Amino acid sequence: MSKIIELTISDYKRIKAIRLTPSQSGTTIIGGGNSQGKTSVLDALEYLFGGGKHRPSAVQRDGAEEYPKIIATLEGGLTVRRMGKNSSLTVSDDSGMKGGQAMLDKMFNAFALNMTPFLDADPKEKAATVLQIIGVGDELDELDAEEKRLAGERVIVGRDAKQKQAYADGLPSHENTPEAEVSISDLIQQQKEIVAQNTANESMRGRKGSIARSVEEASNIISDLKLRMSEAQKVYADLSKEFGDHVDAPGDRSTDEIESQIANAETINQQVRENNAKVAAGDEATVALKSYNKLNENVEATRAKRTALLDGANMPLPGLTIQDGHLIYNGQKWDCMSQSEQLRVGAAIVRATKPDCGVLLIDGSEKFDIETLCKFNEWAVENDVQVITTRVSTGDECTVVIEDGEITE
Repeated sequence: MSKIIELTISDYKRIKAIRLTPSQSGTTIIGGGNSQGKTSVLDALEYLFGGGKHRPSAVQRDGAEEYPKIIATLEGGLTVRRMGKNSSLTVSDDSGMKGGQAMLDKMFNAFALNMTPFLDADPKEKAATVLQIIGVGDELDELDAEEKRLAGERVIVGRDAKQKQAYADGLPSHENTPEAEVSISDLIQQQKEIVAQNTANESMRGRKGSIARSVEEASNIISDLKLRMSEAQKVYADLSKEFGDHVDAPGDRSTDEIESQIANAETINQQVRENNAKVAAGDEATVALKSYNKLNENVEATRAKRTALLDGANMPLPGLTIQDGHLIYNGQKWDCMSQSEQLRVGAAIVRATKPDCGVLLIDGSEKFDIETLCKFNEWAVENDVQVITTRVSTGDECTVVIEDGEITE
């Protein structure tokens, strides 16, 4: 691990000259009042290991006659220097082998060199950092975008389904109404057929009366014309036979029902149309509801994929997960965690970016109470992490105290 064995700084920003031997595990607290040079120590380490992008606008201490000097001896005998007019970087080990910024970039990361911005970031920024660390950020963004799209579509379809169902429910419905509309032309044709049959029946009845009169005339002829008895009897016999064989005409059928149906056809047809409209509207509402349910299934499936993706990811800390864009540790969101939990979670996340980086720099630890710092120190010792932090304090909790750019005795 890339831990600091010894640190020497002179004429850098607010530092006159200090030499510091930080604890190899646990916290080293640099105390002091405001504007005494505490933060300059962390800035020097960030510049020393992080490179030119961390160079401050004014490197040299005001009034200094010498150029700034930052020297750190690391585990394994590696020495890192920034010295001279341009604060040139030199990286070498005991055997004389040399390296440069590329070597340091493999050993340190921006989060470890300045953990404070991560601790101060809003919850979603913290969550995004973790997602990038565990390598599922892009895929999760795609799932989140898909869930958002499906949820938006589901809202629109659900609203449409409710409107269609409300419209269908509001349409009139009629009982005892045929499914199809009544055909007035068919009814009129039926009426004509009945009238024609009734006319034929009347003709048959008239024919029977005519036969009866002829029988009577024949009988009179027989009585009056005895001489023509034979002929009259034959006519009588024939007519009698015809009369006897003739079938009575059926009774007439009434057209009242047809006439009633014709009179009520438009009312019935209106009821049929209204029933059909209600059925059609109900069908549309059913289709819309099926679409809504399908979208709901897709949303849940997307969420399940998201959950599976996070469940399968290698989180920096047991008990840590991400829900709805927030870090969750042991069931608690960041703002509900204790200060010591926030420090532990933050440190574990930062370390995950470069597991071999054994040092963490935290500015402004006065925001944490002593109990929190003690618990965090226990965690750092247990996990073999070197933490260097600053605190506006001159109390006993401070490892060293800086006053006017120098460590006080």
